[in-house]
Amino acid sequence: MPSKIKTIDKLAFIILNYFGVDHTKKCIGSILPNNEIHIFIVENSNSQREKEKIINLFSEESVISLIFPSTNLGFSRGINLALARAIDEGYEKFVILNNDAFLVDGAVKKFQKAINLQPKTLISPLIEWDNKVVGNVFYHKYLTLLSYSNQKGKTFWMKYLTGCCLLFDIHILKNNQLLDEYFFMYGEDIALSYRIINSNYKIRLLDEVLVIHAGSLSAKKSSLFYEYHVNRGHILLVKAIAKNNFEKIMMYILRFIVLSIKGLWRSIKYRTTYPLLASFLIWFPLKIRPQKQ
Repeated sequence: MPSKIKTIDKLAFIILNYFGVDHTKKCIGSILPNNEIHIFIVENSNSQREKEKIINLFSEESVISLIFPSTNLGFSRGINLALARAIDEGYEKFVILNNDAFLVDGAVKKFQKAINLQPKTLISPLIEWDNKVVGNVFYHKYLTLLSYSNQKGKTFWMKYLTGCCLLFDIHILKNNQLLDEYFFMYGEDIALSYRIINSNYKIRLLDEVLVIHAGSLSAKKSSLFYEYHVNRGHILLVKAIAKNNFEKIMMYILRFIVLSIKGLWRSIKYRTTYPLLASFLIWFPLKIRPQKQ
């Protein structure tokens, strides 16, 4: 096991792979030219074929550790699993990066500098996403709306950092975990930013595009998996952000109305019943998983 003296100043990159080896390879390639890093890959596909591809590509790389859970853990549990492994090996500074994203030249050094200068801070770079630059995102706690324009100071709007790329040190972890594991996929980054803002820590956006993101490749929009989990996230967020029982009741009532209308509209738009069906299923903790590819 690496000693803490050797690892304490290195960045531990955490990347989840889900049936996306080609994207993961490009992502890893944008990190590997740097020295002071180690990469933890969680192979989250629960597929023997995908596992073999990952092993063939990366098993000989000394700076890459491969983790193979026995089932698809979802995003939050997969990240926390890799974090636990990294912490056991002495790492204290971390980068979460989507496998369908890659770094621009010089990004790793800038990540290291940002974490060193701002301990106890959740940090994100600007991200080029579908030819748009994404920084702070704002979430309406009652109407479940997202806004990429500045809503600072406006009632009921919350600022958060997208989970595509997050930088942080060990101090902001809660019981050595970053994300709430009752989120399977979607919503965990909003809950995390809310927790950080309402603690003694900070969130900060770097004023530079350091990550290029291809988009949501792990889930097909309008599929039952996507529609269920993206909207189930809104339901689970009530637990994370409501301050009292009155807020909880109001959030649940408005979510029922807004998400039902949204499900109907998306069913018409995509000509499938899945969005409307999902708007009713989201009230139940179901194990809806994507079809294996």
